[in-house]
Amino acid sequence: MDGHAARGASTSVARLNLPPAPSVPEPLRGRAVLAVRFAHAGDPAEADVLLAALRAAPARPIVDTVADLPYARLGAIHSDPQDPLPTVERGGALDELTDETIDAFCGAVSPQTPVVTAEIRLLGGAVARPAAVPSAVAGRAAEFSVLVVGLVGPGMPPGGPLAVRSVLGALAPWSSGGAMLNFAGPRDETSASLVRTAHGEPQYQRLVALRRANDPQGVLSASARWEVAADAV
Repeated sequence: MDGHAARGASTSVARLNLPPAPSVPEPLRGRAVLAVRFAHAGDPAEADVLLAALRAAPARPIVDTVADLPYARLGAIHSDPQDPLPTVERGGALDELTDETIDAFCGAVSPQTPVVTAEIRLLGGAVARPAAVPSAVAGRAAEFSVLVVGLVGPGMPPGGPLAVRSVLGALAPWSSGGAMLNFAGPRDETSASLVRTAHGEPQYQRLVALRRANDPQGVLSASARWEVAADAV
């Protein structure tokens, strides 16, 4: 995952601290594992060539679920839980992924933490290219996105929010300072700052002007993850 995947392909890697729950496949139940995700839109033969390098790695996979999928099953690539879970999450973005970044990431997501998922996802490619029709997609310049999810609530390990912040703090030397909108986290001052940084000031101010004109009461503010009210509407 070096920022140079073939056209039509993308990857991500996630550290998963999986609970000993019946909903988790038996080989993975109660284990701390590294999940490599792969997606390819194009010729299956080309995908097989790209996958060969992953499958030839010294580490033997516990499970290998890569297969042809219809678009409707795209979510199966990450095998996210089907039922709601009490979690706290926050994301970020990285300008580079070095050996030191990887060491910091692995050190921050040990099995002893209440972090259930910590993912680094490849960006670049089509994400980095300006859209043919100008859009307000934020964070196009980042090389990688980050998402950290911790468990919270009764019966869960304590310290979920702190553990999430610790992972992102460990990655701060390589951070772009922003986050993809859907990974910024709950609507608070931190997510507002991440979103504003990811947009860049000219784009952010354009969006604020549009919202002042079209949503002066802030009806859509809960999903926007920034505080228009703080800008003297």
